Amino acid sequence: MVCLDAGGEVVRPALLWNDTRSAGAAADLVAELGAKEWATATGLVPVASFTATKLRWLAAHEPANARRTAAVCLPHDWLTWKLRGTGSLDDLVTDRSDASGTGYLGLTGEYRLDLLERAFGRSDVRLPRVLGPAEPPAARPTGCCSARARATTRARRSGSARAAGTSSSRSARPGWCPR
Repeated sequence: MVCLDAGGEVVRPALLWNDTRSAGAAADLVAELGAKEWATATGLVPVASFTATKLRWLAAHEPANARRTAAVCLPHDWLTWKLRGTGSLDDLVTDRSDASGTGYLGLTGEYRLDLLERAFGRSDVRLPRVLGPAEPPAARPTGCCSARARATTRARRSGSARAAGTSSSRSARPGWCPR
């Protein structure tokens, strides 16, 4: 779980799936709503690895950080967002598989804000948009990066150590961009 403030800054170090401090919060959430109701709503029963339980833990143990939180995402969602470079919290995206592990994605593929509120005490935080099955997280590169990628691919296929028009083999590494 990565919590971001309104300016897109990380509020606190990420809580990863294997951090079990939220085990008590998971038990509380199950006791409050019931295992059957959670399973019916989300297809799962909360355990310490789910974001909902970590949000409950954060609200109880770090209330100042919980109040600063304007958006919640997973670490790879944060990285994708940073690589997209827009800086807008509206541009956070995730995939359906990881969204399902939050504990507040309903079986219809929509976030269950009632479950988010139950877990965190509020539902006004931004959540990553869930991408469609074939939807890329960002537009395909254009300009110099895509031209360099095509040249690198051609160079590899031909066995050349360098891509056409580059001055060093470092330039021909996949994904490298001079910007």
